[in-house]
Amino acid sequence: MSPLRRLIHEVHRRSLWQVLGIYLAGSWVALQVVEQLVAAAGLPVWVQPLSLALLVVGVPIVMATAFVQEGGPGDSAGGAREAAPDVGAGATAVAEQTAGKRLFTWRNAIVGGITAFALLGIAAAAYLVMRSAGIGPAGTLVAKGVVEDRSRVVLADFASEDPSLGRAATEAFRIDLTQSRVVRVTEQTMIAETLRRMDRDPEAGLDLAIAREAARREGIPLVLTGEITRAGGGYLLTADLIEASSGEVLANDRQVAADSTEILPAIDDLSRSLRERIGDSLRDLARDPPLERVTTSDLQALEFYSRAVQAADVEGNAASAVELLEAAIERDSAFAMAHRKLGVVISNLGFDRARSRAALEAAYRFRDRLTEGERHMTEGSYHTSVTLDAARAITAYETLLARAPEHHSALNNLAVLLLQRDDLEALDTVEALLSRAIAADSSLAHPWDNLVDLQVRAGKLDEATATLNAAVGALPQNISLAFKEVEFAAMRRDWTTAEDLSRTLPERFRGNPEAAGADDFNLAVLASVRGRLGDAGERLVRSAEASERMGRELWAIQDLIDRAAIDIVLGGRPDRGVAEMEAVLRERSFDTLPAVNRPDVDVARFFALAGRVDRARAALESAAARPSAAEGSYDDYQMRFARSEIAIAEGDGAAAVQALEGVEPDGCTSCLVQLGRAYDAAGRPDSAILAYERYVDVSDIDRVYVDRWWLGRSLERLARLHDQAGNLDQAELYYAMFVELWREADDLLQPLVRAADDRLQEILAIRG
Repeated sequence: MSPLRRLIHEVHRRSLWQVLGIYLAGSWVALQVVEQLVAAAGLPVWVQPLSLALLVVGVPIVMATAFVQEGGPGDSAGGAREAAPDVGAGATAVAEQTAGKRLFTWRNAIVGGITAFALLGIAAAAYLVMRSAGIGPAGTLVAKGVVEDRSRVVLADFASEDPSLGRAATEAFRIDLTQSRVVRVTEQTMIAETLRRMDRDPEAGLDLAIAREAARREGIPLVLTGEITRAGGGYLLTADLIEASSGEVLANDRQVAADSTEILPAIDDLSRSLRERIGDSLRDLARDPPLERVTTSDLQALEFYSRAVQAADVEGNAASAVELLEAAIERDSAFAMAHRKLGVVISNLGFDRARSRAALEAAYRFRDRLTEGERHMTEGSYHTSVTLDAARAITAYETLLARAPEHHSALNNLAVLLLQRDDLEALDTVEALLSRAIAADSSLAHPWDNLVDLQVRAGKLDEATATLNAAVGALPQNISLAFKEVEFAAMRRDWTTAEDLSRTLPERFRGNPEAAGADDFNLAVLASVRGRLGDAGERLVRSAEASERMGRELWAIQDLIDRAAIDIVLGGRPDRGVAEMEAVLRERSFDTLPAVNRPDVDVARFFALAGRVDRARAALESAAARPSAAEGSYDDYQMRFARSEIAIAEGDGAAAVQALEGVEPDGCTSCLVQLGRAYDAAGRPDSAILAYERYVDVSDIDRVYVDRWWLGRSLERLARLHDQAGNLDQAELYYAMFVELWREADDLLQPLVRAADDRLQEILAIRG
């Protein structure tokens, strides 16, 4: 028996209600299958409603067939077939009954249903063929050749009587449109830089005329503009995709929102419609979550978020970004992307790791509200900073890049993670990732910043110089790149340039809170390097005061600890330094800080350098209890240095060396210094010389923060080690470098400088 015959035979055995139940259950299964096909195979979205319509139409047909063939609900099974004929009925009634039985058969019902769904499938297939081939109204703009695949588009501000509503709607549209694989939304940061070159205020808005001009300047072919207008008690939303040079409207659509709460869903429908017209895969459109589940359902929160991104990524104004992100989260506590951005901004500031960790944990908790791309970004940030699972973070970014190969933040973050592996063979891969990130959006500072670091580490100083100059030229308003200029000059030991650049920061970045105290901090670091201890201490106090005014107590604490360390490390006055440090720890409620925020490792090292081993061990035990102290982590490395310093203080040079086993010194300035000190304490002068020399010569753009403590001391010790070994050529070199570095040092250090200079003159006399 064929499957169709078996099915008909089975149906004949069922009552009317059983047939209806079976049909409804089968319809539900069919709708689930159709839904999966729409999502997985990219069928047109109208397949689902038409499938439902066909199934609804099928209900009366199935009921009629069951009634005609099987009898009413009150009939016994088979009663309709076994009842005696009505001899009094007319011939017409008999004919109608016979015709009904011939028309309403199970074969006809089943074959008709199969045929209807087959025709629907043929229609869907034809639509897909026409869409991909660019035929007729179904053809996409990409398929027709009107728009190139991966074209950039400038998103103009949505026009609205309510400016805040327009800004929020623009950002909502941007979020949804960034999910497209066909067009690339030009970043706000890039447009802001273009507007500056046009001598326009980036904060003044981006109407259609200005957007077209900016697009033409940058060679961007498309502009997308929208408008929100009142329509009775609701809103009418329109969007137009425009060819930038000619102004021709390539595609448009409109949606209606009953009230302000319906604006985000309306924007979602508007964006999807345009994306479908342009050429986005129907499968991708079906998989993307609706907009109200993407970032936030609160338009005001969305506006705050948009302004925060501008402040953080374009201006380098972290203080304003934090304030705006907190305002966004106050309006929508489940705003996952605002939590993530807050965590990243605070992490980049340093010190307040507890606050950063809490924000990233919140973002991860609400990640189901995000688009696929945003979810991968959130997971990457979470595993980088919270779980410290670099492998999972790398997987998250690689998964995102498989879908969006030009996602600049994913490219940058993946590059940083690979760079942290200390794999020198991967440097070319990292450089390629950062170059791609800059090509995707040259107006973001982080990829430029990291590319400079990488090129310095690889010894490509000329390329690093060119990259830094290009970055500052592209983002003159970004203060983080100005800090990089100071660090770069200091790395090249051009102290005058580094100091001059530092002094210009307050005026150059007037209005940016991040410039407050930045000159004092940088000048304090530079003064420490050159032995001007009094100047360094005074500037650190002023820097701490500026940090307190900004509400950054942790920065203030670090500045004051560094001030105390000047006396311990450089001044040769350990008792005075310890007294200052104990006052800071006592008066600043150090013990009440979250454990992850306390600079326990620094405190441990400084106490060890002062000979207070008991205090050093106590601080180290506190640091070791943190989850962030996992093996191989940054904290783990720092604790190894502290253990090594404690061993040196106890006179156990072998233990000092042993504490550093497994430390990879390539490119690690602080590692090389500590290795040199450990070998020196262990009575291994040849190894100490090698480590000190590698430290002096290493290319590391951040080295000034180590040099402030150790460059002078290391040069002087290196000269004496070579002198003791009879290497007068090398001794002469390092004595000269030391004397030049500390020539203008404080009177406290001048006896050491004079002794080195005297020995230098003796060597010069010996060598003639």
